[in-house]
This record gives sequence, structure tokens and C-alpha cells, in this order.
Amino acid sequence: DDFNEIEVGGTISASLDYVADVDFYFIDLSEGEKIDINVYSLMIDSAFMVFPQDLDLLSEDDLEEFSVDEWLDDDSGGGLLGTNAQLEFTAPKAGTYAIIIGDSNDESIGGYTLTVD
Repeated sequence: DDFNEIEVGGTISASLDYVADVDFYFIDLSEGEKIDINVYSLMIDSAFMVFPQDLDLLSEDDLEEFSVDEWLDDDSGGGLLGTNAQLEFTAPKAGTYAIIIGDSNDESIGGYTLTVD
């Protein structure tokens, strides 16, 4: 599942294959572009982080300007068991960003669906 690209409006179905597995997806965004990221699953307590692929994309001042809540999520998406992750993300600079998905407890394996709108 790792290192695939996803576009705005895209959906990917995948799985965490072993305990403590994480999956990486890349998305190209323009400066100020807003996206809504959703990870749905019944099998895992999904959590994810969005981070620039190239750390030089952001200066130290940029990193200080944004709170952790703007870069990651665990459980904001509701769902049947309240374990889906959801985040509205605004790209501070144009570039490629990684969406890193895992189980918040690093204890479960199972399938999930990633949607970016």
C-alpha cells in the first residue's frame, strides 16, 4: 500500500498488514489548497498525519505557526465505533505532502478506506 499517490477526489482501499504497520500516500497541493482527508475503518482505530515530503518546504517559522492539531487526527471522523479519522488540511506551501496512516494503538491490523476531497 505504501508510496502510492492520491489526488483530490480520490479514494484508496488498503490495509495495515501487521501490528505497528504504517502506510504512506503522497498528494500534490498548491499553496493555500484545502482538502478534507477521511480514513474509515471498523478493524483499526485509524489515525493519520500529514507532513511535507520535503522538510525544506517549510521553514522553522512555518512549523511554529501551525499547531499539531492542524497536521494529525485520531477519532474526529466518528464512525460506527467512533474510531474514524478526519481532518480538514490547508497546505501552507505548494508541494508534495505525505499522508501517513496507522492504528492509533499500534495493536491492530485491518482494512481501511482513505478518501481525499
